[in-house]
Amino acid sequence: MASRFESAEHEREFAACLARREIPLKFAYAGSAAQTHDELARSAGYQEVVLAVAQEVAVLDGIFLPGPPIALCDVGPGNGVHSTAFLSQLKLRGHLVSSYLALDFSHDLLEICLALIQARLPDLSRSSGTWDFESGPTPELARWRGTAEPVLVSLLGHTIGNPQDPGSVLRHIRESCAAGDHLLISAALFPKHQTSSEILKPYLTPVFRAAALEPFFAAGVPRENLAFDVQMDGQDVIAEAIVLEDTVAIGVPLHRGERIHCFRSQRFTNDELKGLLEGAGWEVLRSTTDADASHAALIGIADA
Repeated sequence: MASRFESAEHEREFAACLARREIPLKFAYAGSAAQTHDELARSAGYQEVVLAVAQEVAVLDGIFLPGPPIALCDVGPGNGVHSTAFLSQLKLRGHLVSSYLALDFSHDLLEICLALIQARLPDLSRSSGTWDFESGPTPELARWRGTAEPVLVSLLGHTIGNPQDPGSVLRHIRESCAAGDHLLISAALFPKHQTSSEILKPYLTPVFRAAALEPFFAAGVPRENLAFDVQMDGQDVIAEAIVLEDTVAIGVPLHRGERIHCFRSQRFTNDELKGLLEGAGWEVLRSTTDADASHAALIGIADA
């Protein structure tokens, strides 16, 4: 697989971030990185940080069931494996989905996602659009919804832990929605019962390293010129690329020994998640955690 950026715009933005030595995780999902993320998302280690879909769906009971068919906007569906399982579980529980909109930073990843959904759920009405949810609200949701009926927005699989500022992302989603829309999120909690070594284990794999570093390879950094380090920073998992020899990547000089931030997975407490939602204009209706309190799902409604 040839390493590449998805667009010239992505390449320019990556170069600016590289000059600051701070790479947003979104670049690990786009271009050739869409393929490495697809492999990562299918790995056992990745699944350890994702809540079971049955628990995500269960949070909707009594709110969307019984009720009319759901218009579902899926934010950050990735390769579609988790989203397809979620949609299938909705159907199994009697939550009928009338239409589905997938929004992601990467057009390439959306193609992978929609192909899987087409194969597994061919009768579902599907749409898609690109959106960098860290940059601001999107008009895609308003264009798609078509009616005044409330929409369910999903942000699953610990996607909320990936942006630098989760609160601003939740505000951007709220600003893209109408009053009465609902937001379902799931996230990995900070597991107090685990050691740092146990928390880091899913990230210390060749497939995770390949996914995190693929944007650097797209920028022309030789594969042998990067080392990779993952560690805990308080409640968060962070990763850095370490430059082994002086080089230049898309016009940006990199020097031996420099450490470049390329990944942060923030972990939360249930109260922190609730506070983030409420601070972004969502009234939390229900929250739940799994048996070992390692994951949570919350549903909120957009304030008027």
